[in-house]
Amino acid sequence: MSGEEKAGKRRGRPPGTAKNAPKWRASYVGQARRLAAIGLTDAEMAAFFGVSVRSIHHWKQRHAAFAEALTIGKEAADARVEQALYHRAVGYAHDAVKIHTIAGKVVETAYVERYPPDVTAAMFWLKNRRPDLWRERSEMNLVADLAQRIAAGRARLIEGERGEPATPALEAPLSNSHPSLFEPPAQGGEEE
Repeated sequence: MSGEEKAGKRRGRPPGTAKNAPKWRASYVGQARRLAAIGLTDAEMAAFFGVSVRSIHHWKQRHAAFAEALTIGKEAADARVEQALYHRAVGYAHDAVKIHTIAGKVVETAYVERYPPDVTAAMFWLKNRRPDLWRERSEMNLVADLAQRIAAGRARLIEGERGEPATPALEAPLSNSHPSLFEPPAQGGEEE
């Protein structure tokens, strides 16, 4: 390559990457706490500060005050959501004002707006707060059940090979000898 070709090519990092991104500032600590408290993610904070998500992660590693500010802010946001979920689960009420017209005049009427408990929110709350009592679990152990069935089947086969009587349930094939299973119900109001 000639000197002129080299001069036209740019070397190094493209604009907006780590070298050209804003440098760390102590004022970011307070901003980060407030941004985390209103629910911004690391990616959204990176966009706010004009840096990459990777820079946010580096700042958390290099500046303990920044990492702590994010933790405190995120805890505050989580606490508000937790409180809202709790109120939704148990039901809540708040003061409200209804604005309407009576005889051409605007009238404000104060009242209490009530919201009933929400079963879905209550189940979500209980499954997370008391998983020992409320988690969904299958009571049947399928592997153990299958192993027991296989063992019982083998035992019946072995009994049959030895000439010993098989279990009664396997001896008689299903037939229409049981009226309640194979016959239609009796017609016309007859009592038994």
